[in-house]
Amino acid sequence: MIFTLVFVAINVIASNEPDYLTSEKITFVNTIGQWVFGEFALFVGAILVVFILWFRTFKLYKYSLNWKVVVLYLGVQVVSTACGALFYYANDVKIYEVLAALVILPITAVSFFGFFGLWSSNDYNCYERSFQQTQNFNALKENKNLTITERMSKVDWKPKSKKDCLSVTLIAVNVLSLAIYTVGTAVLIEPAYLGLTIGTWIAILEASFLFMIKYREANFKFTFPVAALAIFLFLLFVGWILVIALTLFKDDD
Repeated sequence: MIFTLVFVAINVIASNEPDYLTSEKITFVNTIGQWVFGEFALFVGAILVVFILWFRTFKLYKYSLNWKVVVLYLGVQVVSTACGALFYYANDVKIYEVLAALVILPITAVSFFGFFGLWSSNDYNCYERSFQQTQNFNALKENKNLTITERMSKVDWKPKSKKDCLSVTLIAVNVLSLAIYTVGTAVLIEPAYLGLTIGTWIAILEASFLFMIKYREANFKFTFPVAALAIFLFLLFVGWILVIALTLFKDDD
């Protein structure tokens, strides 16, 4: 409901441009030919085949690393990078966003779905020993002399097993790769808002996916992880709106 109201408000505001602001005109011109879209679809199909093969193998080995999983990930990366390079050099019009996406975003996709596999196999908890950590946190809640910050600081957040370490690593890789793509495309490729929008909305889709599943698994209750994801989504969405507004609108003065 909140996002719907925000969306409606933005449309109402956008329909009447203030006199002291001028919006930058956005013109979309097809200069690359329709056949390029078919070429891109073939590349995406090839990447998806290798990606699905990697994920099925990762799941088959109970979401643990071994040489087959690593080799198949390298296969995803090599196929995607090769498709990006071929797409870039085979066309007269250079679309840098596609090249950057096919080189960097496979890392983002593999790290996200790798984490999702570990997360779902652990009853939608980040750590294998989340039950013990939850017991620890609930016991600390009974101590009324401690503040929320003190209780949170006393919970053992450190990963305990190899899968716990892998979960933390995959989250870090996902965030880092997405940040590199978003900032890199926004700084190096014009228009800046395009790469910024793609990167931000990938993050929004990832967080929304986790939020919906975690909310369902929490019996539709706003537990701490659910509330944290909801707040993160709201801040990310509002931040994107503000940045895009600053990018597309300039003061006449």
